[in-house]
Amino acid sequence: MTTLQERMTSDLRVRNYSPKTIDAYVRQVAQFAKYYGRSPADLGPEQIRGFQVHLVEERGVSWSTLNNTVCALRFCYWVTLRRDWIVDYSAHQRYRCAHP
Repeated sequence: MTTLQERMTSDLRVRNYSPKTIDAYVRQVAQFAKYYGRSPADLGPEQIRGFQVHLVEERGVSWSTLNNTVCALRFCYWVTLRRDWIVDYSAHQRYRCAHP
């Protein structure tokens, strides 16, 4: 597990997220990093949007999978990486994430 994954896991636990949610969020952020071959700390809003497009257009994921991935990325950037610009880059207003 990378330092970022450990820190994100700790941030989720402190906020009392369920073990299943923690596992899903960490896995989804890891998939994002793997897609670009770089740490999320080195990526930005354009890559987040590009990953959303990839999930929908190339992988054909369901709305619920897309929503969960966006929530995981939002948590990672807002809480773990302490960046607030992701809020302005949600691809759709339907996303319903619990506020970190």
